[in-house]
Amino acid sequence: MSKEMLGSSGNFSWSYTFSPVTDGDMGKSIIIFQAAKSFADYAKSMNGGSPITFCTFNYPGDPSYGSFYNGNNVVTITSKPRNDSSLPNSYSSWDVIGHEYGHHVQKCYGINASLGGIHYVGHNNIDDQYDTKDSNGNRIYTLEESKERGLKLAWGEGWPTYWSTIAQFTFSADLKTIPTVGDTWYTSYNGVKYNLDSYSNPYAVNPWGDADEIAIQQFLYKLSSSETDKFDNFSIDSNTLWNITIENKPHTFYEFINDLYDDGYNRYDLGTLLAKYSIAVSNITISNNYLDECPTFTWSTDMGSDYLHYNNFDLVFLNPMGQEVLRKNNIITTGETGSYTLTKSEWASIISVYGRTYYAYIVARQTLSFTSGNYYSELFEFSEPDDFNRKVQIKPNEWGFEPQYFFESNKEGHTTTTITDHGLTINTNRLRCGYIENSYVILSPKRENAGKAYLELYFDKPVYSYMFGITLWSNKEGLSSADCTAVVEVMDANGNWSIDMDLFRDLPNGFSIKTQQIDRYEIACRNGIYGLRFVMTSPATGDRNKGRLCLDDIVLNTDPNDLWFISTFYE
Repeated sequence: MSKEMLGSSGNFSWSYTFSPVTDGDMGKSIIIFQAAKSFADYAKSMNGGSPITFCTFNYPGDPSYGSFYNGNNVVTITSKPRNDSSLPNSYSSWDVIGHEYGHHVQKCYGINASLGGIHYVGHNNIDDQYDTKDSNGNRIYTLEESKERGLKLAWGEGWPTYWSTIAQFTFSADLKTIPTVGDTWYTSYNGVKYNLDSYSNPYAVNPWGDADEIAIQQFLYKLSSSETDKFDNFSIDSNTLWNITIENKPHTFYEFINDLYDDGYNRYDLGTLLAKYSIAVSNITISNNYLDECPTFTWSTDMGSDYLHYNNFDLVFLNPMGQEVLRKNNIITTGETGSYTLTKSEWASIISVYGRTYYAYIVARQTLSFTSGNYYSELFEFSEPDDFNRKVQIKPNEWGFEPQYFFESNKEGHTTTTITDHGLTINTNRLRCGYIENSYVILSPKRENAGKAYLELYFDKPVYSYMFGITLWSNKEGLSSADCTAVVEVMDANGNWSIDMDLFRDLPNGFSIKTQQIDRYEIACRNGIYGLRFVMTSPATGDRNKGRLCLDDIVLNTDPNDLWFISTFYE
C-alpha cells in the first residue's frame, strides 16, 4: 500500500510517502492516521476552517473490547480480529473510526449527553437499559431512568454514524477507492452491516422508535439526501442540518425534531418520514363514519419499546383549506391502542364545514417522569360521510322512478313505489316527477298542460325528522316567487297536510344550481309525521320541461330521541 499524506499544522507543512507493510504495526497505524486525518479535516471545514480540539487515537486496543471514545479526547481502536474475510479489519473500518471520532465532535460542540451503558444495534435503547441486570439478576435502572438513559444514548450513538457517513462523501476520489469508504453502508469489522439509505432494519428486535440508533441514523440521512420519495419530501443539505444541531445542541432525537418544527419545516411531511421508523403515529382508522353516528378515531401507540408506549395525544381536525376546526388535547391512553370518540356536537362541527374532504393529525408524546416526543403525524385524509346508520336514506336511483315527466298522477305502473327500510314502509305518489339522466329525482311543473308537480311520501309509522338535498337543474328554469310556489308539506296522524317549509321564503341562500353545489336541510318533527310531499306550481307554458327542481337523498328518522343533527346545514 502506498499513500501520500498531506496536511498542515501551525507554520509548517509536510508531505510523506509511505510504503508500509499493511499487516505490520506501521501500516495499521498509517491507515488509522489516514482515516482520522480525513475525518478531522471534514470537522475543520465544518468549523469554519479552524481545527477542533485535538484527538488522540490509540491502537492496538484490548481485543476483548470494541473500539470506543473515552469522552476525554481519546479514541481507542480495538485489535479484535474481524469476523470474516469479507469485512474490513478493525484498523481499516473507516465507518467505525468515523463513528468514534463523531463522538469527539459531539463532545466539542456539547451535542451529546449520553450516560453510556449497554446497547445493541437495532434494539430499543430504553429496553436495553431496563433489561440491564446486576450479578444477582436485579434490574440496575428503573423504567424512568431507562427512559432518560435510552433516549440520550440513542441520539449519542445514532448521530456519529450519520456524521461519519456524510463526511466520507466529501473525501477525495482516491480515498473512495478504499473498501467501504464513501458509500451509504455502515460496515464494521464485527459483522454489523446495514444501509443508512433505507427504511429497513436487519437487526430489529423491537423495530424503530426514537430510542433506536439505526432509526435516527437513517432518518437523518434521508433528511440530508438529495433524493426524495413518497415518504421523504426533504433535501436539507448537511451544512444546514449541522448548523441546526450545533445552534440548538439537542441531547435527544425528540429535541432535534422540535428544533426542526421551530425552524418551520413542514410538520406533517416530517410525520410521514417519522412514521416509517415508528416514531410518529403511523396509522389512524375511523369507525362508524356516518352522518348520524359519532365516529371513533383509533391509532397505534407504539414507540418501539416493550415497556413504554406513547400515552398522551392531541387529535386535531382541519378543513379542506388546512384551517383548524377542532382540537382535542391531552387524550390519555394506556396500552397499544389510542382512541377517541367524538361527541355529537364535535362531529357536527366538523362535517358542517364547507367541503367534502377533511384532515386529521395526531401529536404523540410519552410522559413517564418527563415529557418526550410531541411528534406530529402526517395528515390523514377522510371524506365527509354521505350515509346514515340509524336513519332511512333513499338515494334518487333507489325509488325506481322512470326517466320521464308524466302529465297524470295515479297512472298504472309509474306512480306508486313501496320501499321498506329500517322497519319503515314508504309509499309514493308523483306528478311531473321522474329520475332524470341518472342523477336526481326532478320536479318540472313549467310546461304546457302541466303547471303542477309533486312527490308524495306516505309512512306507516311516525317520522321525527326529515332531511333532503335540493338544487335547481340550471339557472334558466324560469321560477319566480311572483307566479310560482315551491313548498314542503307534512301530514299529521289525522291525515291533515300543512306547509312545513316555503322554499322561496325559507331557503337562507335561495336556490343553488347543481353545477355549483347541492344544499341539504334537516327539519325536526317532534310530534311525528305520517306523510311528506314536495309541491311546485308555475304557469303552464312552453313546450320544454322547465322549472326543474332537483331532489337528492331523502333521509328519514324514526327515533324521537335521535335529533342531534337538527338545524345543521351541510354542503
